[in-house]
Order: sequence, then C-alpha cells, then structure tokens
Amino acid sequence: MENKIDFSSFKHISKEEWIQKIEAEFKGQSIENLKWPTFDGLGEVFLSDSSVEENCFSTDIRSAKSSANQWGIELTFDESTWPFYAEMGAEGVDVLNVDAKFALTSEHFHLPNGGEPKLFIDAKSEVKLLVDNPIPPNTSGLDWDSDSDNVSTINELFQVRKSHNASYSLACANGLEWSNKGAYISEELGFALAHGHDLLVELMKNGATIDEASSCIQFKMGVGNSFFKEIAKFRALRTLWKAIIKSYDPKKDSSLTTSIRATNSRWNKTGIDEHTNLLRTTTEAMSAIIGGVDTMNVLPYNVFSASKSEAYRWSRNTQLLLREESFLNRVIDPGSGSYYIEDWSEKIANTAWSIFQSIEKEGGYFKCEEDGKLDELCLKSAEEQKAELRAGERVLIGANIHVNKKAEQINSSNEERLSLEVEKQVQTI
Repeated sequence: MENKIDFSSFKHISKEEWIQKIEAEFKGQSIENLKWPTFDGLGEVFLSDSSVEENCFSTDIRSAKSSANQWGIELTFDESTWPFYAEMGAEGVDVLNVDAKFALTSEHFHLPNGGEPKLFIDAKSEVKLLVDNPIPPNTSGLDWDSDSDNVSTINELFQVRKSHNASYSLACANGLEWSNKGAYISEELGFALAHGHDLLVELMKNGATIDEASSCIQFKMGVGNSFFKEIAKFRALRTLWKAIIKSYDPKKDSSLTTSIRATNSRWNKTGIDEHTNLLRTTTEAMSAIIGGVDTMNVLPYNVFSASKSEAYRWSRNTQLLLREESFLNRVIDPGSGSYYIEDWSEKIANTAWSIFQSIEKEGGYFKCEEDGKLDELCLKSAEEQKAELRAGERVLIGANIHVNKKAEQINSSNEERLSLEVEKQVQTI
C-alpha cells in the first residue's frame, strides 16, 4: 500500500503574507532591501507558488552534451604573442584562436610538440584570406567581421567547405562585439540571434538547406560579471536558436543545437590594479561553463597592457583548476531545476526575443547595423552603466571601490570600457 503524505493540515501562505513575515523579521524595513540591483530593467525574482504557476519553463535549454559537461579550453594568439604558446607548450589547451594572416600565410606558424589542438581561425576584416588559402585539416571554425558588404562571401566559403567534405563552421553570430561595447545581456543575445539569422538567410537564398546552413554557424558570446544571469543567458540562447531553426522545418535533429564559444567581456575589465581582473575572469568562466558553452576563452588579466607570458599561463590554468579541481566538467546543466536560474532564463529569453523581433521588423541585423541603430541602443546602455559607476550604484573592485593607490600605475590603452573615466581620475591622484 502506497503511503502518501497529507499536506492538508498545512496552511497555505500567500506571497503577501510571506512579505509581511520577512519585513517583520527586518524590523519594519522594506523587502526591497533584499534585492540586488539588476540595472537592465529585467526585474528581480521572488519565489512564490503563484509565480511558479505563471511560468512554463522550457525543457529545450540543455546542450547536446550527453555524458559530461566537457568544454574546450581556448586561448587567443597572434604572431606577436605566439612565442608564449610555444613556451608553455600545448598541454591543457584544446582550441587555439589564431589570427588568419599568421596561421595561413606565415612560415613561423607551426604547432609545438605535445599535442594538436583544434584551430579557430579569425580573419577579422580580411575574409578573402579564408577563401584564397587552404584551411588546415584540424580547423573547427572560421570567423570574420561579416557585414552587409561582405556577407555573400559565406557562400564562397560554403562551396570550399563542401568541395573538401569538411565540417568546420564558417562564421560566428557575434554577441561578443556588443558585450565589449557595454550592451546589456538581453541586448547582446537579441543582436547575436539577429546576426545568426541573417547569416542563415544568406546561405539558404543561395541554395543551402536549413540543415546545411545551421551547421555553418557558431555563436561567439561575451561573459560579464552577473553570475546567475550569464548562466541563464546561455540557456536562453539555446532555446531561442532552436525556435528559429525549427521554423524552417529541418530534417536533422542535430540542426536544432548550436555550438557556443564564450570569451570574457572586455567591458568590465580594469586597466589599473589589473590583478583584480583575475577574480572577474574566473567567476565569469564559471558562469559560462555552468551555462554549457562548448569552448571558453579566458582573457589575460592584463588585457589592456603589454602582453606577458605569465598572463597567458594563468588564463589556461584558471580553466584547468575549474576542470580538474572544481569538477565543473562532471555535471551537465547543474542550473537545471533552480527556480532562480530557470526564471532568469525565461525573462532573458522573452526580452531578447522581443529585441530580435524588432530588428527583424527593421530589415534585419545587417540593415540595422549599417543604419547605426544597434550602436545607438548599445551606447545608451553603456552610458547608463557609466553613470551608475560614477554614482557608486554599480561597484567595480579596484576602480571605484577598494582602490589600491599603491598599485603600480600602468600605461593601459584608452580602449573604451566601463571604468576608463574612473581610472583616469585615480591615476591623477
């Protein structure tokens, strides 16, 4: 006989009663004091039975990983920093993000003994390099600055890939660019989805099937310091991209999944007291890995100053610690079932989808980018964050709080970032 627990004797407590109880414990202070500011207008989460019933969470947010949460440790090199990689050896690095001109045309490019990692080749604005030169057999993906003038090049790359019976991706839907400029999470995601969709359409209008087109595209996303929201962002990305692909009636289930590459956003990194960036890059990497990304690229802590071999070694070792000592590779989608993360996944997905739809109505990603509409939205978000930093409403360790005035003041670049204005004030003290 099955024993059932009888809950009928337990009184139902409404959300309002919970709030009254909390505020009584707070001796009359408002529950608003418990809320962590979210800055981007998405609102805070409060757990109650009514809010659980109101939300219908998606089950499509898990990655295609089936046995473990393995991810590729990625590092970025060009010709000037390549000796650092040769110095520390191939061990522990799974993917090399290499400048195309160096990887495809330089006689100095060769992999050291000890391993053969996958290559991700970035041509930036010189996409013809990818068309005119042989692609190495261990290449997993290509990247280039696609815009309305050169997007048709993806069709040439598709024919080259097809002739070699290869499977590397041909382009990245780029959210990282907007993360680096100060876009909010939902904006970054909405922009990236629109970019990916425009690339899909370009391939399909030139003869590719939806299954072929979807296999050509990866997502390149930034990771900021909102720990739980960043986890939710990657889960929302998979849900929304699946919805887009599904609308074109693919024949293969594999077309519904996507590969996600993550890199720390440069936006919230500091050029003074630069070792504080180690704290940011580590927790951000945790967010991305828990969110189920396929590769993670941890930036060197001295990202705005002269490169150091030690910084690249620490970038690699950060991920080795997360893999070998924190065991983040053991559990697939550990955020699943967490009300807080599930709710954020839903909120971010809904907001990003609205942004994606508005871009589509305006003519698509490339049209909006060319018209300056995306930059306009991003600039507004960036200025809001700078104002919050100046007012002390937003905290950045080492920049506007706990400033180490004895730290060596470095000659960092003037690259636009959240703390640049505050850093200049500190350096004049």
